[in-house]
Amino acid sequence: MYSAFLRPARRDGEIAYHVDCTAYGRTYATRTVRATQGAHDDTSCIYVGILSFQRCDLPPGNHLKYSIPMPHIGDSIRPESIPRARAQQRAMMAISARGDGTSPPLDGGDGDTAFDWRPLEGPPPPPPADEDERAQSRQQRAFVRSAPLSSDSASAHLAALACLSDTYALGAALGHGANPATLGPKIREEVAMGVSLNHNVSLHDPTARADEWLLCERDASWGADGRVLVHQRFWSAGTGRLVVSGMQEGLIRLKPGSSL
Repeated sequence: MYSAFLRPARRDGEIAYHVDCTAYGRTYATRTVRATQGAHDDTSCIYVGILSFQRCDLPPGNHLKYSIPMPHIGDSIRPESIPRARAQQRAMMAISARGDGTSPPLDGGDGDTAFDWRPLEGPPPPPPADEDERAQSRQQRAFVRSAPLSSDSASAHLAALACLSDTYALGAALGHGANPATLGPKIREEVAMGVSLNHNVSLHDPTARADEWLLCERDASWGADGRVLVHQRFWSAGTGRLVVSGMQEGLIRLKPGSSL
């Protein structure tokens, strides 16, 4: 799935989705989606997506089969023993797409959201000696799962995983590890605006469940000219199988004098 976010959406306005049947083959199908809000003309388009689907009931024949293994994090670490990342969640939500800090919060008053994040904290990285070392420190790992879904269908879980891949993805570009106590204040104090520009996600396992624990790993490979590039992977914590891969390009603007 490829997505381009063109304009910020208003939470209090209707969004219309226009779906075109771009291609329909025996094994693969492609749809083009446009989301519009406001006046019914080209200037109201806020989102464009190209989605490809594969039939699971047809044998693929002789094919390659491999994946990147799940990182080893220690047998004694359990998601339930890690505090929820509420401070990090509230801080990420405070970044307004318009950069004015006036967007309403996306969560409830207690900081709960649709996804339960349990960040894997490590020792703080040493002070970077150059830009290469600084880039290497911009990595996050966390356990995450969704709240119970309203439907137990495979399509509902895949939709939740796609939504998950866009949640807090730009946080890895800010560095400082996955510690919400460190990352949260930095966002509030130094980031003026953060917004997704382009988002690519591949769903590898049609049977994957969003409400079971996943291990998420995100890292940023590039940042310049007001843009950043973040790569991400999700493994099933139960099976170790890679279920989601993705990449997001975003716009991040820092406040004057920021040291990030």
